[in-house]
Amino acid sequence: MTCKNKYVVLQLRKGIDKRVRSRLVKMLMGNTVTINGRKYRVKGLIENLNGKHLCPGTYLVPLDKYDYLREHLREKGLEKYLVETGTCTCT
Repeated sequence: MTCKNKYVVLQLRKGIDKRVRSRLVKMLMGNTVTINGRKYRVKGLIENLNGKHLCPGTYLVPLDKYDYLREHLREKGLEKYLVETGTCTCT
């Protein structure tokens, strides 16, 4: 079986402040909020872009959607906390 999907491997930088790390992870993975006993879930960027969460601090993002993710993080001032460690062809 051949797979033509290309992904970018991203990792969180080491030594990030807890507040910044929490903000970044919530943005990437999503968040659940409980209001008056009802739970509301907000999807993260990784899920919206059809990416994958490999392990704590490591993510796969489709190559064609990587520019959108970078631009979104740049607007929030969080781009410098993610490091591109390489690309892969299939998951």
